Amino acid sequence: MLSRWKIIGLVTLCLLVAGCEFTPLYGPDSPRESYVNQTDITVTGNLDPRKLESVLLDQFGKPTGERSHHLTVDFVISDESGPIMGSGGVYQYIVIGKAKVAFFDLNNGDLIYSDTITARARWISSKEKDEDDMVKRNEVLANLEARDDALNRLRRLMADRIYTRIIAIKPNTDIQQ
Repeated sequence: MLSRWKIIGLVTLCLLVAGCEFTPLYGPDSPRESYVNQTDITVTGNLDPRKLESVLLDQFGKPTGERSHHLTVDFVISDESGPIMGSGGVYQYIVIGKAKVAFFDLNNGDLIYSDTITARARWISSKEKDEDDMVKRNEVLANLEARDDALNRLRRLMADRIYTRIIAIKPNTDIQQ
């Protein structure tokens, strides 16, 4: 059974949400609906821009018909550090990506949103040396595969952050950073 204070708190919360013009991000009246399948995406940078563009297209949908918005992203690896040696010959690597994002309304040319978004990913690898103190070939290949996996996770994380920030903006408002 709900106590009197819990009911008052619940009613207060509902009134606060209604008072701030809360709009769910998903649903028939969400701001997301004006961006899905209507956004041109251009990605540049030093980390195979086509792969990030593909991930963003998964989020925004492939443009069909008339485009209403344009997203530009300049995605670069800003820092890559490692190896940081752990115990037992295990090494940790960190890669940090930065994306300069600009989101435009094509109907009037207005800049709706701009920001620099940062994300990081890490991977772990071991380096076992043979009797000649040379790193074994399969260890090098495993490290390259682990790095490639980390870069793919970095792209997905970056795309999620970009998409979430853009759909959180209500159309026809003056929210810019």
